Amino acid sequence: MEQANFAKLLDESLSTLDFQIGTIITAVIVDLKSDWVTVQVGLKSEPVLARSEFLADESDKELEIGDEVKVTLEAIEDGHGSTRVSRLRAMHDESWSKLEESLSTGTIIKGYITGKVRGGMTVEVGGVRAFLPGSLVDSRPLESFDHLEKSFQDFKVIKLDKDKSNVVLSRKAVQEDINSEEREKIFATIQEGSQISGVIKNLTDYGAFVDLGGIDGLLPVSYTHLTLPTKRIV
Repeated sequence: MEQANFAKLLDESLSTLDFQIGTIITAVIVDLKSDWVTVQVGLKSEPVLARSEFLADESDKELEIGDEVKVTLEAIEDGHGSTRVSRLRAMHDESWSKLEESLSTGTIIKGYITGKVRGGMTVEVGGVRAFLPGSLVDSRPLESFDHLEKSFQDFKVIKLDKDKSNVVLSRKAVQEDINSEEREKIFATIQEGSQISGVIKNLTDYGAFVDLGGIDGLLPVSYTHLTLPTKRIV
């Protein structure tokens, strides 16, 4: 970014700031280090934030000098002559609004799976910690959740209590919507008598269940040359 353009952006961004403790303000990034981000908010000192504060919204991968970021003002020229701001706190306040909207409208939100806990997994949604029950991790039973740790995923909010800081998410609901769309596409393209490919999921005494790419079909034993399980009489 050219110096003149950066200076203009900085002046425009800082001219509208309301310097009240606890308010969300717009800051401009003026320096980037491997572990720290320095921002300008229009005061004598330039606040420094841990780069990890930007991880929850996935912006860390694209941060550049001159970017505008939302932060919460926590202290103005504190006892050490520093101004303190928080990216996580600003994200937390903004995230609650998005969570409430997701719950009421069913819209999808993005979260970062931070690890496993008893009964499920923990998810970071813009500074808000949420719980993902094991039964709602996937549309199919999984033997392990390890491959999902430390990754961003899409979720729907199924329970929300701001007073108790209780957020429950479902990844399964998102996948079921995707599977439903895939099923509709399949039904729209297949016709009676057409040849299609599938993967055998299960064998029973009366036939084979075949995955057709989003829907299951039954191949009756009378239509197949498969060797199916037989019951042994003891």
